[in-house]
Amino acid sequence: MDRPIGLSAIYTAPRQVGGVKKILITFFAFLAIVPFSSPAAELMILTENLPNLNYLKKAKLVGHSVDIVKKIQKRFGSSDEIKVFP
Repeated sequence: MDRPIGLSAIYTAPRQVGGVKKILITFFAFLAIVPFSSPAAELMILTENLPNLNYLKKAKLVGHSVDIVKKIQKRFGSSDEIKVFP
């Protein structure tokens, strides 16, 4: 006995993870990555002498990378020294 073919038999949409389920999975993945300890009191920032990006000029560290790190430090209220790794 033949059954009539309906639209659902021709096209079935792919199953997708629901919006709430996606949010919960993302949230728990984030919790697994982020440590639950307090932030460090001091951060040691090391760099190498790589001209144009960062280099010593008159005993002062300058360069494009140094400028970026200093902007990040300013945003987070950090004043830790950037040291050149020998």
